[in-house]
Amino acid sequence: FYLAISHIPEPDWYIVAAYPRQSIEEQAFKSSEFVLQISFISLLLELAIVYLLLSWQVGKPLREFTYAIHKVADGERNIFLDTQRKDELGGLAKSFLSMQRVIQDHEHLLTQEIRQKDKAQIEAEQARDALKEANDKLELRVQQRTETLRATN
Repeated sequence: FYLAISHIPEPDWYIVAAYPRQSIEEQAFKSSEFVLQISFISLLLELAIVYLLLSWQVGKPLREFTYAIHKVADGERNIFLDTQRKDELGGLAKSFLSMQRVIQDHEHLLTQEIRQKDKAQIEAEQARDALKEANDKLELRVQQRTETLRATN
């Protein structure tokens, strides 16, 4: 048994209550079991909320980045990412799009350079062909003169 004692000042009485030990232990066990169940359900709910928030706030933007990276690798140039975010992912999106513009600029410059080199190569081939033709004509003239000189001698 557990005893509970309380004093009542006005009549100067004491009240004593006796509680069976088994009854108190059963009630304490039921209460702790209830608290444990509620805590477990609460933990599951919190984990679900954290998962959803992380999936929405971090997972979705990372999937968009992965998709954008694959599009750039496949040659796609019109990539759109959320640059309005005020967090690290927004900064990363701005940096990624800036890098993409730099790559496009470099690609454009390289394309121009290739065109210029192709044009220069065509001009060089044309000049070489013209020189070969002039050389062939000159050799023909030399042969003709040589034959003329031999014929006169």
